[in-house]
Amino acid sequence: MNQGRHGDFEQVVLPHLDAAYNLARWLTRNDHDAQDVAQEAVLRAYRFFDGLRGEAKPWLLAIVRNSCFTWLQANRPRVRWASTRALPSSFPPTMTAPRFRQRATAIGERSTRRSPLCPRSSARC
Repeated sequence: MNQGRHGDFEQVVLPHLDAAYNLARWLTRNDHDAQDVAQEAVLRAYRFFDGLRGEAKPWLLAIVRNSCFTWLQANRPRVRWASTRALPSSFPPTMTAPRFRQRATAIGERSTRRSPLCPRSSARC
């Protein structure tokens, strides 16, 4: 290992370790997972430190973001709903209730009506 490279990494990148952890914590919503992601990101940053061009903080945070997305994809598969009939019973009833659909329809109709303040004949001013 090159001692000069190691020293440069400590001076340039490691001061931004808190920001890296905070971003990972915000993306994962979990302290333990954020520590794993931040550690992986710092290892990637060290591995590719020679490719650093410009400022270190945005570069490191981009590595954290990409590491986090990779980690989330591998460890937290997405749940897909086939239809509203597949929703669990704990789903709020207001979202599927007929009055919710009526309200949404009324809002849609209201937005297409012409305003009396609108000088043009189109629905939107």
